[in-house]
Amino acid sequence: MTDYIRPFGPTIYRAEMDSEELAMFTKCAEYSLEQPQPHGQQLAGNIAKQYQAKFEDREKFMSFVHKHVSAFTKYEMERANELLINPVNTDVDWKQMYFSLHTGPWINYQEANEFNPIHSHNGTLSAVIYIDVPKEIQEEANDGLPTNMRCPGQIEFLYGSDVVGSSGTHKIIPKTGDILLFHAGLKHQVYPFKSNVTRVSMSFNVFDIRYGKEVKDD
Repeated sequence: MTDYIRPFGPTIYRAEMDSEELAMFTKCAEYSLEQPQPHGQQLAGNIAKQYQAKFEDREKFMSFVHKHVSAFTKYEMERANELLINPVNTDVDWKQMYFSLHTGPWINYQEANEFNPIHSHNGTLSAVIYIDVPKEIQEEANDGLPTNMRCPGQIEFLYGSDVVGSSGTHKIIPKTGDILLFHAGLKHQVYPFKSNVTRVSMSFNVFDIRYGKEVKDD
């Protein structure tokens, strides 16, 4: 299932991995934790364990990324065509679309009370892949605290300011197997949780999207 969420302008793409894809990312997270290569010094997160991702089969991973980046890019082009007098041709061979991830991806092993402050990313698009979201985190939303805004472990996107019909923010409660894609400049934050569990996610940025000429990662 794929959703194109537009709460305030920029699109947020949300899809689900199948069991084989999830198994690939789970194995990657385990391997990356066994031989950690710190990546946190390049990131905004207040998270102790943020490591460079290591794949047994990077080509398979890039094929997965290509599937979702091309779907999101095609949707955005078709949406833009609604406003153009001379629409751009979207009936192209999407296999000829190339991009670079530069130094990504990296894996976040978020634990209790850790968080990501409001920030944005470099590049054209950014992604979050949720490898393991323990049920205890979602259950915190029903812990009975006297508040009308429980948001443990949620990701919140911020755009513009509050106007009639739009709050300027949009929260998503992620679950295991979710993948999110969004414009890299879209500000967002990740709330902490208090359960004694680890939430595992992968992030990366997409650069240099083009057609007909391959771009090699650095």
